[in-house]
Amino acid sequence: MVDIDSYLTTIDNDKQIQEKLKLLADDVFNNNEFLSCIQPVENTYFSGLVDLLGAIIRQHKDIFLNKNAKSATSRINYQHLYSISECNNEDDSTYRLASNIIICLANEKQKHNEDYIRQLLTNDLDFLPSNLDIPVSKDGLIDISEPSNKLELLDHAMRIADGRRIYLHQFLRRHFSSNFVDTPKILSSAIQQGLRVEVRVDPFRIGSMSRYHNIMECDAWFGPRFKQQLLDSRDKIEKVTIHHFSGDDPREKKYNHYTTIFRTSMLDFNKGFRQFFVEEYPPYLDWTQSPMAGVGEKHVIQRFAHFVYDQNNGNFEHIDCAVRIFSRKEYDICYKMVNHSNDPGRKIGKRFKLFKISGGGDLALIERCLYVFFRSNIHLVEYFHNLNFSGAIEWFEKKETERVTLVEKYNRRCPY
Repeated sequence: MVDIDSYLTTIDNDKQIQEKLKLLADDVFNNNEFLSCIQPVENTYFSGLVDLLGAIIRQHKDIFLNKNAKSATSRINYQHLYSISECNNEDDSTYRLASNIIICLANEKQKHNEDYIRQLLTNDLDFLPSNLDIPVSKDGLIDISEPSNKLELLDHAMRIADGRRIYLHQFLRRHFSSNFVDTPKILSSAIQQGLRVEVRVDPFRIGSMSRYHNIMECDAWFGPRFKQQLLDSRDKIEKVTIHHFSGDDPREKKYNHYTTIFRTSMLDFNKGFRQFFVEEYPPYLDWTQSPMAGVGEKHVIQRFAHFVYDQNNGNFEHIDCAVRIFSRKEYDICYKMVNHSNDPGRKIGKRFKLFKISGGGDLALIERCLYVFFRSNIHLVEYFHNLNFSGAIEWFEKKETERVTLVEKYNRRCPY
């Protein structure tokens, strides 16, 4: 084996390269772009790095252009990089290899989920990037429906008055790391209805509107309308329902394996306030045996929602969607309990609100919030539509077949 690590160390020790890698990483991160999609000719930091890395590769081409080169530390999958970079022309191979190495090394310098978790757990009061002059609540949220804050919520950012953009929190992105999907549209709809909308902002990113792309992604998974009987119940005793899969039904492998706890109780009997909690426990691995989104070696991110139905007025006093963060040790204990149908209680983990809508939202808005936040969690169909697993799957598969005829229309315009 030809060990590539010592040559990567040479790059690590090159101060000029490291500075440019950090500039590239920050530039792409702040402007909501992806390193793998950036072309060197489009970014001055990237093009400069290609020249620097290319010179090193040419100097040590017997190492870098050796198809047997590997990283003994598994820092990067060098054989994969070589295979996707190899061309008949050596200059082209060098250019592509330099580009792919840069993507890997710059990615190491970007913020990742552990950075966001650390910022939340340390009670870091820098809730906003660059100390923006926007009021922040005790929950770490800003009111984007307040006109005096001069914020415009777009499909993939928030425009601020000085021509820059900030973002919703990282944990509102698909898989906690990719693009935002329907959430900004739903929040915009709530603002248009005159409701108060508060959100947690990404504390690290701030980009330029000049490079804004109006990305819009939608998912094709929608749940049925919730059963009204659940909302109207006057039962004073809290009811806890735990949904998890036994593994006996082969169709379970096709659908998600979340264990989900639903709680409901009367918050205020006289006011007719009934509250609901939804707690989602992700498994450690997905169906491909890859780590589940939000499950790390040190921490686990769990989606959590709380909403209150006003029975007297027939609308919702508020909904807040949040994450709860657990240490891996704590999560291991709780996950084992819920999968044995035991309730670990709701005052566990550390809870951080991501957005809150208040002021009397209707049922359709709450449904959309929950379905987009707990994306593809079929237990919501089971619980809120009063179906067993087989019935939920039957409904789900029927909608999937209908989707085929709706794809063209769906792609033209998101239904939200």
